[in-house]
Amino acid sequence: MSMYFRVAAFPIFLMSALGACVGGAGGGGGGGGPSVPDVPFTSFAAIPPNQTVVMPGVSQTASGTSTTMKLNAIDRNDSSTALTYDATGKLSGLRLSTPQSSVSFGSHEIGCFSPGACRGANAESLAVAIDPAYFDWNYQSFGVWLKDVSTSSFQAGAMSAGAITPASSLPTGLTDARFQGHAAGFYYDGAGNRYATDAKMNALTDFKNRNIQFSTSGTLLTDMSTNARTTNTNLDLSGNWSYASGTSQFSGDVRTSDGALTGTGSGRFYGPNAEEIGGVYGLSGGGARMLGGFGGKR
Repeated sequence: MSMYFRVAAFPIFLMSALGACVGGAGGGGGGGGPSVPDVPFTSFAAIPPNQTVVMPGVSQTASGTSTTMKLNAIDRNDSSTALTYDATGKLSGLRLSTPQSSVSFGSHEIGCFSPGACRGANAESLAVAIDPAYFDWNYQSFGVWLKDVSTSSFQAGAMSAGAITPASSLPTGLTDARFQGHAAGFYYDGAGNRYATDAKMNALTDFKNRNIQFSTSGTLLTDMSTNARTTNTNLDLSGNWSYASGTSQFSGDVRTSDGALTGTGSGRFYGPNAEEIGGVYGLSGGGARMLGGFGGKR
């Protein structure tokens, strides 16, 4: 089977928002003027035009060949997304950076499409990220990417990034906070077939006992060679996650509903008072692999 992936294979919700300035620093200077330094991200509502903001992220990456896919360990501290919007509010740059794999796109490489979606694409890589406005998110989003795709090898990744909630601001009195949103990524079935995945996400959070019941539902598969779409609820996910006192970063085990794939998930609460949630996951079993990201709000 060909390893060349069709852009059209991405599900409709596997889309835009993580934007960034291609090539690194200097996100706004134009016309020969001085470059404008990158600044920390606080919220999507507060991003100034022609200014690159940087979001700390958590990532799951993988490398593959025509017959295998290898998951890297989830990175919790050294990943980031940079965002740039022009004066009209249009996404004009995208950079996703991890220790294992990074991609970046300029304004001429970014296209947006309904419903509220954008992608970056060039000769080496393709990235698609959720549009925060579409889900009414203000403090985080997530995206996925492919890089160095050929008939024999590729790199893949997923990242969640945003304005991390200070541990001191977590709402410790809430025991049944429900975050709802979306999850998306990639699935390799171990037999040479590769798919984009798309699902609803739910995270029931007990802030008092620092516990999160994570789940996805209605998993949609899109064959990345034929663009055929099927629903496979065997790939719905569930996990029991927790976080330590003094941090807003959580982690724990995750598995598919049929138990065939197991792995780990990790993420963070985002916003001044944990208004939103996001993270990544990676699973394996019997030669199959699954990775992706998610985001949601309460």
